[in-house]
Amino acid sequence: MAVEVTANGKTTNYQTVKEACQDHDVKLSTYYYRRSTGKSLEESLRIIDKQKSLADIAKINGISYEKLRGRLRHGWTLEQALET
Repeated sequence: MAVEVTANGKTTNYQTVKEACQDHDVKLSTYYYRRSTGKSLEESLRIIDKQKSLADIAKINGISYEKLRGRLRHGWTLEQALET
């Protein structure tokens, strides 16, 4: 199934969802879980505008701001904090 992804004004076409996930460093199972919870294609691939606040990032990823901030303060990477 072909996938068209637009990020930062640039559109990229992928032949498969797996290819898009690999390019965006997102596990395929994580992508499908996010889609099943109603997240958009871009949210599922975690294409985030760099201008978004930490609170916006937390909301997009279904985690409370306080929990995300606490994990980051404990030295977790953003990726770890959002996937756990």
